Amino acid sequence: MQKELFLNDQKIIYYEKGKGSPFLIIHGWGGSTSPIHNLKFQEILAQKGFRVFIISLPGFGDSSLPTLKNNEDEITESVIKFADKLKLKRFFLYGHCFGGLIAIKIGRLYPHRVKGIILCGTPSPLLVKNLMRVGYLGLILFLLIAELSQIFLPPVHFFRRLRRWLHRQFKFYQRRKGTMWRAWKRIMNKDFKKVFGDIEKTTVPVLIVLGTKENPLIKSGVNFFKQIPNSVAKIITGANHSIQIDAPEKLVEEITHWLDKKVKREYN
Repeated sequence: MQKELFLNDQKIIYYEKGKGSPFLIIHGWGGSTSPIHNLKFQEILAQKGFRVFIISLPGFGDSSLPTLKNNEDEITESVIKFADKLKLKRFFLYGHCFGGLIAIKIGRLYPHRVKGIILCGTPSPLLVKNLMRVGYLGLILFLLIAELSQIFLPPVHFFRRLRRWLHRQFKFYQRRKGTMWRAWKRIMNKDFKKVFGDIEKTTVPVLIVLGTKENPLIKSGVNFFKQIPNSVAKIITGANHSIQIDAPEKLVEEITHWLDKKVKREYN
Protein backbone atom coordinates (compact mmCIF):
# COMPACT_ATOMS: atom_id res chain seq x y z
CA MET A 1 0.00 0.00 0.00
CA GLN A 2 1.33 3.44 -0.94
CA LYS A 3 1.63 5.84 1.96
CA GLU A 4 3.21 9.19 2.64
CA LEU A 5 4.82 11.03 5.51
CA PHE A 6 6.51 14.37 5.95
CA LEU A 7 10.02 15.06 7.19
CA ASN A 8 9.51 18.72 8.05
CA ASP A 9 8.27 20.09 4.70
CA GLN A 10 9.54 17.21 2.61
CA LYS A 11 7.05 14.62 1.43
CA ILE A 12 8.26 11.02 1.31
CA ILE A 13 6.28 8.33 -0.48
CA TYR A 14 6.73 4.77 0.72
CA TYR A 15 5.22 1.31 0.42
CA GLU A 16 4.70 -0.87 3.49
CA LYS A 17 3.83 -4.54 3.71
CA GLY A 18 4.05 -7.32 6.30
CA LYS A 19 4.75 -7.63 10.02
CA GLY A 20 7.95 -8.44 11.85
CA SER A 21 11.49 -7.11 11.89
CA PRO A 22 11.78 -3.85 9.87
CA PHE A 23 13.42 -4.24 6.46
CA LEU A 24 14.13 -1.11 4.41
CA ILE A 25 14.62 -1.30 0.63
CA ILE A 26 16.76 1.46 -0.90
CA HIS A 27 16.34 1.62 -4.66
CA GLY A 28 19.00 2.56 -7.21
CA TRP A 29 19.76 5.96 -8.71
CA GLY A 30 19.02 7.55 -12.07
CA GLY A 31 16.26 8.61 -14.42
CA SER A 32 14.97 5.10 -15.10
CA THR A 33 14.65 4.15 -11.42
CA SER A 34 11.21 3.54 -9.94
CA PRO A 35 10.52 2.30 -6.40
CA ILE A 36 7.56 0.22 -7.67
CA HIS A 37 10.01 -2.10 -9.43
CA ASN A 38 10.58 -3.62 -5.97
CA LEU A 39 6.95 -4.48 -5.15
CA LYS A 40 7.21 -8.21 -5.97
CA PHE A 41 10.44 -8.45 -3.99
CA GLN A 42 8.71 -6.68 -1.09
CA GLU A 43 5.76 -9.07 -1.17
CA ILE A 44 7.96 -12.17 -0.99
CA LEU A 45 10.04 -10.71 1.86
CA ALA A 46 6.88 -9.84 3.78
CA GLN A 47 5.75 -13.47 3.50
CA LYS A 48 8.98 -14.47 5.27
CA GLY A 49 8.13 -12.48 8.39
CA PHE A 50 9.41 -8.98 7.75
CA ARG A 51 7.80 -5.56 7.91
CA VAL A 52 9.08 -4.31 4.58
CA PHE A 53 9.35 -0.68 3.50
CA ILE A 54 10.20 0.59 0.02
CA ILE A 55 11.30 4.19 0.42
CA SER A 56 10.92 6.54 -2.52
CA LEU A 57 14.00 8.67 -1.92
CA PRO A 58 13.75 12.47 -2.23
CA GLY A 59 13.48 13.35 -5.93
CA PHE A 60 12.08 9.96 -6.97
CA GLY A 61 8.47 9.11 -7.78
CA ASP A 62 6.12 11.51 -6.00
CA SER A 63 8.54 12.30 -3.18
CA SER A 64 9.63 15.93 -2.91
CA LEU A 65 12.92 17.02 -4.41
CA PRO A 66 15.85 17.46 -2.00
CA THR A 67 16.00 21.01 -0.68
CA LEU A 68 19.81 21.16 -0.34
CA LYS A 69 19.44 24.07 2.07
CA ASN A 70 22.57 23.22 4.03
CA ASN A 71 25.63 20.98 3.68
CA GLU A 72 23.83 17.88 4.94
CA ASP A 73 23.72 14.69 2.89
CA GLU A 74 19.96 15.00 2.66
CA ILE A 75 19.35 11.69 0.88
CA THR A 76 21.17 9.49 3.38
CA GLU A 77 19.79 11.38 6.36
CA SER A 78 16.25 11.06 4.97
CA VAL A 79 16.43 7.28 5.48
CA ILE A 80 17.38 7.71 9.15
CA LYS A 81 14.72 10.39 9.66
CA PHE A 82 12.19 8.10 7.98
CA ALA A 83 13.06 5.32 10.45
CA ASP A 84 12.85 7.76 13.35
CA LYS A 85 9.45 9.00 12.22
CA LEU A 86 8.08 5.45 12.21
CA LYS A 87 9.91 4.58 15.45
CA LEU A 88 12.04 1.87 13.81
CA LYS A 89 14.91 1.52 16.25
CA ARG A 90 16.83 -1.17 14.36
CA PHE A 91 16.34 -2.53 10.87
CA PHE A 92 17.80 -4.46 7.95
CA LEU A 93 18.87 -2.55 4.84
CA TYR A 94 18.78 -3.69 1.22
CA GLY A 95 20.49 -1.46 -1.35
CA HIS A 96 20.41 -1.98 -5.10
CA CYS A 97 23.26 -0.58 -7.23
CA PHE A 98 23.99 2.99 -6.05
CA GLY A 99 21.42 2.43 -3.30
CA GLY A 100 23.89 -0.05 -1.85
CA LEU A 101 26.40 2.77 -1.35
CA ILE A 102 23.76 4.65 0.64
CA ALA A 103 23.06 1.51 2.69
CA ILE A 104 26.75 1.06 3.50
CA LYS A 105 27.02 4.73 4.46
CA ILE A 106 24.13 4.33 6.91
CA GLY A 107 25.70 1.18 8.31
CA ARG A 108 29.03 2.94 8.87
CA LEU A 109 27.58 6.14 10.38
CA TYR A 110 24.76 4.49 12.36
CA PRO A 111 25.93 0.91 13.10
CA HIS A 112 23.76 0.72 16.23
CA ARG A 113 20.65 1.10 14.03
CA VAL A 114 21.42 -1.54 11.38
CA LYS A 115 21.04 -5.29 11.91
CA GLY A 116 22.42 -6.28 8.52
CA ILE A 117 22.99 -5.00 4.99
CA ILE A 118 22.31 -6.69 1.67
CA LEU A 119 24.14 -5.23 -1.33
CA CYS A 120 22.78 -6.14 -4.75
CA GLY A 121 24.71 -5.17 -7.87
CA THR A 122 26.60 -2.49 -5.96
CA PRO A 123 29.73 -1.03 -7.59
CA SER A 124 32.95 -0.04 -5.88
CA PRO A 125 32.67 3.50 -4.46
CA LEU A 126 36.20 4.17 -5.75
CA LEU A 127 35.04 3.45 -9.31
CA VAL A 128 31.99 5.69 -8.90
CA LYS A 129 34.13 8.46 -7.43
CA ASN A 130 36.45 8.36 -10.44
CA LEU A 131 33.53 8.42 -12.88
CA MET A 132 32.20 11.53 -11.16
CA ARG A 133 35.27 13.49 -12.27
CA VAL A 134 33.57 14.07 -15.64
CA GLY A 135 30.32 15.15 -13.98
CA TYR A 136 27.00 13.36 -14.21
CA LEU A 137 27.98 12.13 -17.68
CA GLY A 138 30.21 9.62 -15.89
CA LEU A 139 27.25 8.27 -13.92
CA ILE A 140 25.08 8.09 -17.03
CA LEU A 141 27.81 6.13 -18.82
CA PHE A 142 28.07 3.75 -15.88
CA LEU A 143 24.30 3.24 -15.71
CA LEU A 144 24.21 2.73 -19.48
CA ILE A 145 26.75 -0.07 -19.23
CA ALA A 146 24.66 -1.71 -16.50
CA GLU A 147 21.49 -1.27 -18.57
CA LEU A 148 23.03 -2.76 -21.72
CA SER A 149 23.59 -6.04 -19.91
CA GLN A 150 19.79 -6.38 -19.69
CA ILE A 151 18.68 -5.33 -23.18
CA PHE A 152 18.33 -7.95 -25.88
CA LEU A 153 16.18 -6.37 -28.58
CA PRO A 154 16.25 -6.07 -32.40
CA PRO A 155 18.34 -3.04 -33.55
CA VAL A 156 15.37 -0.79 -34.34
CA HIS A 157 13.73 -1.32 -30.95
CA PHE A 158 17.10 -1.20 -29.20
CA PHE A 159 18.01 2.28 -30.44
CA ARG A 160 14.51 3.56 -29.80
CA ARG A 161 14.64 2.36 -26.21
CA LEU A 162 18.19 3.64 -25.80
CA ARG A 163 17.15 7.11 -26.98
CA ARG A 164 14.27 7.21 -24.47
CA TRP A 165 16.54 5.96 -21.71
CA LEU A 166 19.17 8.63 -22.36
CA HIS A 167 16.48 11.32 -22.45
CA ARG A 168 15.24 10.24 -19.00
CA GLN A 169 18.76 10.26 -17.58
CA PHE A 170 19.64 13.76 -18.77
CA LYS A 171 16.25 15.06 -17.65
CA PHE A 172 16.76 13.48 -14.22
CA TYR A 173 20.19 15.03 -13.56
CA GLN A 174 19.20 18.42 -14.95
CA ARG A 175 16.02 18.78 -12.87
CA ARG A 176 15.74 22.06 -10.98
CA LYS A 177 19.19 23.33 -11.90
CA GLY A 178 20.89 20.01 -11.35
CA THR A 179 19.39 19.27 -7.93
CA MET A 180 19.73 15.47 -8.21
CA TRP A 181 23.33 15.68 -9.39
CA ARG A 182 24.22 17.96 -6.49
CA ALA A 183 22.39 15.63 -4.09
CA TRP A 184 24.42 12.65 -5.35
CA LYS A 185 27.68 14.57 -4.98
CA ARG A 186 26.83 15.15 -1.33
CA ILE A 187 26.18 11.45 -0.82
CA MET A 188 29.61 10.59 -2.18
CA ASN A 189 31.65 13.55 -0.94
CA LYS A 190 30.40 13.99 2.61
CA ASP A 191 32.22 11.57 4.95
CA PHE A 192 33.65 9.60 1.99
CA LYS A 193 36.96 8.84 3.70
CA LYS A 194 35.27 8.02 7.01
CA VAL A 195 32.77 5.68 5.35
CA PHE A 196 34.74 4.00 2.55
CA GLY A 197 38.37 4.73 3.46
CA ASP A 198 38.34 2.18 6.28
CA ILE A 199 35.70 -0.18 4.93
CA GLU A 200 37.36 -3.08 6.76
CA LYS A 201 36.21 -1.48 10.04
CA THR A 202 32.55 -2.07 9.18
CA THR A 203 30.90 -3.95 12.04
CA VAL A 204 27.49 -4.58 10.45
CA PRO A 205 27.03 -8.02 8.77
CA VAL A 206 26.97 -7.70 4.97
CA LEU A 207 25.66 -9.98 2.23
CA ILE A 208 26.89 -9.21 -1.32
CA VAL A 209 24.66 -10.52 -4.13
CA LEU A 210 25.40 -10.57 -7.85
CA GLY A 211 23.92 -12.23 -10.93
CA THR A 212 26.06 -14.27 -13.31
CA LYS A 213 25.06 -11.88 -16.10
CA GLU A 214 26.14 -8.80 -14.19
CA ASN A 215 28.45 -6.34 -15.95
CA PRO A 216 32.18 -6.75 -15.10
CA LEU A 217 32.39 -3.10 -13.98
CA ILE A 218 29.85 -3.77 -11.25
CA LYS A 219 31.33 -7.15 -10.39
CA SER A 220 34.49 -5.30 -9.40
CA GLY A 221 32.58 -4.03 -6.36
CA VAL A 222 32.64 -7.52 -4.83
CA ASN A 223 36.37 -7.37 -4.13
CA PHE A 224 36.00 -3.99 -2.47
CA PHE A 225 33.15 -5.00 -0.16
CA LYS A 226 34.69 -8.38 0.66
CA GLN A 227 37.17 -6.40 2.76
CA ILE A 228 34.36 -6.16 5.32
CA PRO A 229 34.97 -8.75 8.06
CA ASN A 230 32.65 -11.76 7.82
CA SER A 231 31.00 -10.47 4.66
CA VAL A 232 29.49 -13.14 2.40
CA ALA A 233 29.23 -13.05 -1.41
CA LYS A 234 26.58 -15.03 -3.29
CA ILE A 235 26.06 -15.47 -7.02
CA ILE A 236 22.59 -16.05 -8.50
CA THR A 237 22.75 -18.05 -11.72
CA GLY A 238 21.08 -16.51 -14.75
CA ALA A 239 20.34 -13.17 -13.08
CA ASN A 240 21.48 -9.81 -14.38
CA HIS A 241 21.72 -6.37 -12.77
CA SER A 242 18.10 -6.15 -11.55
CA ILE A 243 17.91 -9.35 -9.53
CA GLN A 244 15.04 -8.06 -7.38
CA ILE A 245 12.95 -7.81 -10.57
CA ASP A 246 14.15 -10.85 -12.53
CA ALA A 247 14.68 -13.38 -9.73
CA PRO A 248 13.04 -12.09 -6.51
CA GLU A 249 12.35 -15.60 -5.20
CA LYS A 250 16.00 -16.64 -5.52
CA LEU A 251 17.13 -13.36 -4.00
CA VAL A 252 14.89 -13.78 -0.94
CA GLU A 253 16.05 -17.38 -0.60
CA GLU A 254 19.68 -16.22 -0.42
CA ILE A 255 18.82 -13.45 2.04
CA THR A 256 16.90 -15.69 4.46
CA HIS A 257 19.57 -18.39 4.26
CA TRP A 258 22.25 -15.80 5.10
CA LEU A 259 20.18 -14.45 7.99
CA ASP A 260 19.69 -17.92 9.43
CA LYS A 261 23.42 -18.65 9.22
CA LYS A 262 25.06 -15.30 10.00
CA VAL A 263 22.62 -12.94 11.64
CA LYS A 264 20.44 -15.39 13.57
CA ARG A 265 17.35 -13.65 12.17
CA GLU A 266 17.12 -10.91 14.78
CA TYR A 267 13.41 -10.30 14.19
CA ASN A 268 12.90 -8.50 17.47
